[in-house]
Amino acid sequence: MSRFRYAARAFVSGHVMLVANLLYTMASVPLALHYLGRQEFGLWALITQIAGYFGLIDFGMTGAVARILADYKDERSGGSYGAILKTGALVFTIQGLLIAILGTAASWILPGIMAIPANIRALFTILMAAQCVLLGLTFCTKILGCTLWCHQRSDIINISSSGVFGISFAVLWVGFRFGFGLYSMLLSSAAALFCNAFASWLASSRLRLYPDHGCWGKVSWNAFREVYDYAKNLFLITIGTQLLTASQVVIVTRTLGLDAAAVWSIATKVFTLAQQIVFRICESSLPALVEMFVRREISLIQTRFRHVILLSASVSIVVGATIAVSNGSFLAVWTQGRIAWGAENDVLMAVLLVCYTVIRCHTALMDITKELRVLKYVWLFEGICFVPAAVILSRRMGFAGVLGAAIVLDMAVLGIYSILRTAKYFQTTAKTVVVDWLMPALRMAGLLLPVAGVIWWLSRAFAPLPRLLFCGTIVGGTGVFLLFFVGLTSDMRAELLRRVRVVLPGKSEASLPYLKS
Repeated sequence: MSRFRYAARAFVSGHVMLVANLLYTMASVPLALHYLGRQEFGLWALITQIAGYFGLIDFGMTGAVARILADYKDERSGGSYGAILKTGALVFTIQGLLIAILGTAASWILPGIMAIPANIRALFTILMAAQCVLLGLTFCTKILGCTLWCHQRSDIINISSSGVFGISFAVLWVGFRFGFGLYSMLLSSAAALFCNAFASWLASSRLRLYPDHGCWGKVSWNAFREVYDYAKNLFLITIGTQLLTASQVVIVTRTLGLDAAAVWSIATKVFTLAQQIVFRICESSLPALVEMFVRREISLIQTRFRHVILLSASVSIVVGATIAVSNGSFLAVWTQGRIAWGAENDVLMAVLLVCYTVIRCHTALMDITKELRVLKYVWLFEGICFVPAAVILSRRMGFAGVLGAAIVLDMAVLGIYSILRTAKYFQTTAKTVVVDWLMPALRMAGLLLPVAGVIWWLSRAFAPLPRLLFCGTIVGGTGVFLLFFVGLTSDMRAELLRRVRVVLPGKSEASLPYLKS
């Protein structure tokens, strides 16, 4: 099967998973708000964010194992491939045990540090410890996902995850119905963990992605060292990422309270899902781009990478503008008026979505080439700067302070550095990377944003549901139209149409040689 088909499958299945995630979120949040108070919901949001920090024990091993497996996957009988699998599995298991132990110990200390109200401190301790145990078990199964990823079979992970969302919701609903309260969240997470792990193991076995008997190699220091040398760089990036993303609810809780944490967690849900949608374009392409790099197809990488950046940027603009004009009315309908925040926050979230999308595409190039260099320190520096800036600005500006700090720092620190690195790798200029590569997306934004602003202004007096439909339909429809005719280059449109012809009767990849790239 060609790289394009693998990438297309990953892309489509990824969006199927996101739709399933969206349906799960749309149903589970009202369900949780029905059975829980805002304080309890904010408590769970805080616990999941704190548990994310224990994920730093990964030390970058997940990305390193998956990336290095791609170097050896073409020679599964050589022993090195199996050695990396076995070494990675052992490391993940040790990390999982550490998370379970340290998280349980920390659950007794954190209530005082986080100023948790006295009446729910015992509940916090139990839930925090249980969540860390589940996270530890998740680590033990990480090698299964690494195997599928390096063989460009992310589509299997996506499809299995889509089905598991249904199982998770059923478990969550049953738990609430039987009066388990917040413990229902734990039961739902546990069901998802075991179902996903089983599906990944079964798929890898059926597809024969594991080495044959006698070709597994051995757990060795050399295999660990190869993974560790790359992982230690990813670890600093992971810390920076955690400070930028996983600290937001923590900061809001400390400066604005648990009620504000619940508002933040719910009001940003759609943007979080949108970020996953647009990130999926780059993520679905990464295994193929890595294979091109391993096989030294450098000229093809530049063409494909430029297409990925432009498509990601254009889609993020359309999605961001559509959600920005619709999120307020959506929250009013979804939560029946219990959750709301200012329209300026929606605009800032849309800007942040576009910034994150474009800049993360540029940083992905360094992951493809395994030449992280100073990137790890730049990413960490941005994360360290974000926390105090967000704390100070949130006290004065509320939610907008947190979002403003994230936007300015991402563009000024990671944005400038990653764009310069991309320009250097492809031996071009930063102006070419920013302006020439993204000119179609910039033209599209110049046409779409005024339309979005006018539609939002005209719909101010509408009731929430009609306003949601009016804004979403017109801005989204206009955006999709402009995306195809303005937001893509002519060669991208032509190639897209050629790709579509594959599904027509009588056509196949064998008859269309250009699909092999």
